[in-house]
Amino acid sequence: MEESERRFREMLENVDLLAVTLDKNGVVTFCNNHMLRLTGWRRDEVHGKDYFPIFVPGANPARKRVFIENIQSGTIAPHLENQIKTKNGELREIVWSNTMLRDGEGKIMGTASIGDDVTIRKRAERRLQLQRSVTAVLADAAPLNETYLNILEKLCTGLHWDMGVIWIVDRAAKALSCAEVWHPPSTEYRAFADENRLKTFVIGQGLPGGVWADGQAAWREDIGTVDGFERRTAINAGMHGWIGFPVVLPRRILGVVELVSAQIQSPDAEMLATLAAIGMQVGQFIERRQLEEQLRQAQKMEAIGTLAGGIAHDFNNILSIINGYTELLKISLADQPEFNEHLDAVAKAGARAAGLVRQILTFSRQEQTQREPMQLAPVIEEATKFLRATIPSTIEIRLHLAADAPAVLADATEVHQIVMNLGTNAWHAMRDRAGKLEVELEPFVVDQELAAHTPQLREGRYARLSISDSGKGMDQATLSRIFEPFFTTKVVGEGTGLGLSVVHGIMLSHDGAITVYSKPGVGTTFRLYFPAHSSEEATAEIQAAATPSGTGERVLFVDDEAPLARLGKAILERLSYSVDARTDVLEALELIRTDPGRFDLVIADQTMPSMTGIDFARQIRLIRPDLPIILTTGYIGQLKIEQLRPMGIRELLPKPPTIRTLGQVVHRVLADRAQRE
Repeated sequence: MEESERRFREMLENVDLLAVTLDKNGVVTFCNNHMLRLTGWRRDEVHGKDYFPIFVPGANPARKRVFIENIQSGTIAPHLENQIKTKNGELREIVWSNTMLRDGEGKIMGTASIGDDVTIRKRAERRLQLQRSVTAVLADAAPLNETYLNILEKLCTGLHWDMGVIWIVDRAAKALSCAEVWHPPSTEYRAFADENRLKTFVIGQGLPGGVWADGQAAWREDIGTVDGFERRTAINAGMHGWIGFPVVLPRRILGVVELVSAQIQSPDAEMLATLAAIGMQVGQFIERRQLEEQLRQAQKMEAIGTLAGGIAHDFNNILSIINGYTELLKISLADQPEFNEHLDAVAKAGARAAGLVRQILTFSRQEQTQREPMQLAPVIEEATKFLRATIPSTIEIRLHLAADAPAVLADATEVHQIVMNLGTNAWHAMRDRAGKLEVELEPFVVDQELAAHTPQLREGRYARLSISDSGKGMDQATLSRIFEPFFTTKVVGEGTGLGLSVVHGIMLSHDGAITVYSKPGVGTTFRLYFPAHSSEEATAEIQAAATPSGTGERVLFVDDEAPLARLGKAILERLSYSVDARTDVLEALELIRTDPGRFDLVIADQTMPSMTGIDFARQIRLIRPDLPIILTTGYIGQLKIEQLRPMGIRELLPKPPTIRTLGQVVHRVLADRAQRE
């Protein structure tokens, strides 16, 4: 036995194969030169030593016990493939051929193994398989966050790494934030993963920030030797190997992927090149998904806009009747105060209903806003005072309004509505505990990178309003739907799901944008970008004037809804006009054709069965070109007064109008006609 073993050792001492013999307790009795050179050990460091802690990566007592039992029972597999670790911690892929060593009586003395280092081939196969796996993941139609997790899992399992993180560039915050973390279902990784979820990196900061700055894939054998807070977290988690590579498009970096390992991992240039190519694949996928999401959002808004336009006209006709007759009753019963409280309640309900229709039209961009130059700070401060009176004292409100924030072109009422909606949502996110609500206004410059990432923004100066809460935050699935109309996470009775849709619509109508950042357990921040106005001076508020009256001017009021026709007649007659109300547009047209000089003004609804208000105006213009027309509608849509004036239409009056609004518009049009004459 000893002679045969000696000849075996001499034969294998200098061959280009790994050779090792172990006794039945797993102690190294022979290790050839090739294995020593490959692993970096000296002969005296391994001979007579336990094989397991020296060569087996991640060795644990249970696995060692099974290994020894297999040697002693003679059940070692004749052929197997596994990894061994070198002295510096690098892992090598080995294919082994094993045989049992026995004495002259056939008793087991140990085992002899000859191994072939197939690391290079295995790495090439792994790179190819990795690319195929990632391509398959990207081909699936999974949600973006699920795709992130699947990519990380494929990378980690394919490369035998322990954890993966995807960081996405937040252009507004100019920082990397954690999008997803993957690790095996084990508690030993959980604390490290949770810590990563809370981190952010500015460009150049930490290892991910360094990849963002350089735009190049990087490999660190042992991040325990790297300065910075990653070293502390890595040591605490027992992590060593690290790879980071950018998620890229031709002209910008979208994010960074990093992988970490409990083992020290030696750099592999070919794998880095493969990961760089995967980073480009993922970047193209993210861009495609973002474009698809923008298209889907546009289609949703277009669909809900069509729906809003369809219902707005009829609903506003109903509200015109309710609100108009309520106003008339209040005037008629002004000397009977016992009725005022009831009528005020009806009027408030009607105003709320009209506001709801305006909200629907606003978020679908079907309602034109009245914007004027202003400073946002006073409006925000006023709205915050309302919030303070509304939400409980357990919520601390912090207000930071920069004095140098630029003036903007905005609708004060809608800015007030933005603050109230977002502030109320923040309170609901913190209602079960004490929390902080921060409202900040600051000057902000949108650069080329942020403008490219956010289609609604252009390069230039903005006033940025940020509203942040310390609430429970939102997951990716919720974030993807928050601007959808009627989507809400509140219980029945607490909200309609229109709030964020309205805010989204308001920002679009102001040529601005809204972005949101949120994580479960961290809180939520909404950032709203208002373009700076060229004039730095905000205009003063215009005080509402008294309702003007007429002097007997003759008005033709046309609406196919009989209650509205009667209401229009009653209001205008109270304002001292002579009114002829009609519900049949053809009959009204015949009146003008028969006596062209009979009327001084025509008020007509746009949506009527036999003829639209615009077509009616065209026919009137053929008969009497100088007769002014006011077009009323419950749905303005794409109508613009500049396009309607050549048809004789002087004003576009949205429904439901108040008595004051109707009186002012009629007076203005008649005064303009008098000046023309």
